[in-house]
Amino acid sequence: MIAALDGISPGAPPGTGPQSTSSSAPAAAAPTPAAGSTPGAGGSAVPAGPAPTAGAPPTTPASSGSGSGSQGASPSSPAAPPATTTTVASITGVYNGATVSLTPVASSSVLGLLGAGTLTDFQTNVPAYSCLNGSALNVYDNVDGRPVAEAVAPTNCIAQDFELP
Repeated sequence: MIAALDGISPGAPPGTGPQSTSSSAPAAAAPTPAAGSTPGAGGSAVPAGPAPTAGAPPTTPASSGSGSGSQGASPSSPAAPPATTTTVASITGVYNGATVSLTPVASSSVLGLLGAGTLTDFQTNVPAYSCLNGSALNVYDNVDGRPVAEAVAPTNCIAQDFELP
């Protein structure tokens, strides 16, 4: 009784339960299938394929490919992390027949004195300046001697100065 209180089941006392009142012979253990066979439909033995050899890697059955199931796991190297790409800022325009790279500069550093021509076909991948794509900008000689292309609002969509090389 104490064993039952401790959570341990001592089992039924001898001479009780259905086995003690049955006049049937004790049940025999079910026969095990012969080596190299597997139980088939209806309990008959179906010969199995060749037994795997020791040390051989396990094989997976091939599929014909027209089902919608999931593919079995196969040992492979872990997937590489997705590549990260960085877009380099590009700001260009055509000045005096040549494509030049432009550098945005603060308008406080520009004092354009004399007109020096026109920059055409402004192109950029920088979102802040993309509204200028295809625009023509006036170019001025800056006090420091370097030419500056000038976007002016409201003529252009934004006010920004770009230094030419």
